[in-house]
Amino acid sequence: MKEKYHYSLRIMHWLTGIPIILMLIMGFSMKLLANTYPILSNIYTVHKSIGITLLLLLLLRLICRCLSVIPQYPKSFPNYLIIISKVIHASLYIASLTMTISGYIMSSASGKAIHILSLNIPLLIDINKNTAIIAKQCHNICAYMLSSIIILHILAALKHKFIDKDNIFNRIV
Repeated sequence: MKEKYHYSLRIMHWLTGIPIILMLIMGFSMKLLANTYPILSNIYTVHKSIGITLLLLLLLRLICRCLSVIPQYPKSFPNYLIIISKVIHASLYIASLTMTISGYIMSSASGKAIHILSLNIPLLIDINKNTAIIAKQCHNICAYMLSSIIILHILAALKHKFIDKDNIFNRIV
């Protein structure tokens, strides 16, 4: 029985997980600052650059996930915990992808450029105020949903590591 996730998935877990948490903190901070902070446009530029990079990494991670053999849960694990775990993991992927895609749609539909270093990312959606508003609402709702799911994920990981001591945490490190 395979004990750990494939090395590529373990790397991708941390390479996407930590920046997602930092992006959520950055996003909530930008919302609090509104238009009062002089360098807010620079923060938005960085936020969008990291968001596009995360979208590409998440897609790569999803491909790696689909191509990898996933470790089995311990036989002692009750079925309801396995179902909850699978729902949480699927929710993390869905919310992360929805968050990054809605951010891209929001920028595109607003006609606001996205730059990564000196590279201009094409805006593939025509400027449309209604689309931008819907994408912004989706982006904002996803931020709260993703934050909640991440908190559950981290609490479960800590429970497995320090209370259950059942080796689940070690599968991803």
